[in-house]
Amino acid sequence: NMSSELVWAIIRNNNSFLVKRPGVQFSSEPSNLTNVNSFKYSGLANYKSVAIIPAARGVRVTTRKAKKQNSPAKSANSVVIAKTRRQTSKAVANLIAKSKYRPDLRAVSRYDMCYIVLSIHFVF
Repeated sequence: NMSSELVWAIIRNNNSFLVKRPGVQFSSEPSNLTNVNSFKYSGLANYKSVAIIPAARGVRVTTRKAKKQNSPAKSANSVVIAKTRRQTSKAVANLIAKSKYRPDLRAVSRYDMCYIVLSIHFVF
């Protein structure tokens, strides 16, 4: 297995999710919460990543298990949270921080989840 730093050094300037704009680089990875091309938020380079996507009812939070990285089908753990906006925000933050998965992504995940819930609300 390669280290996260080595993977980041390889994919930092060249991957299929990279979107280059004048002065800044974005990333369209599904598990990148901020869409910024950085090591901290990269879902490709980090063994533990969090993806928040809209579901039929609510929000689907997908985390990746670091121990199962060699078997992609078993490495994903998905949970659908279908509650009110405030309860969903709290549930997502608790899922990430209290389980000590990636506590550094707690604030970002709450912001991303609120944005997704609002976009779902205005679409329907």
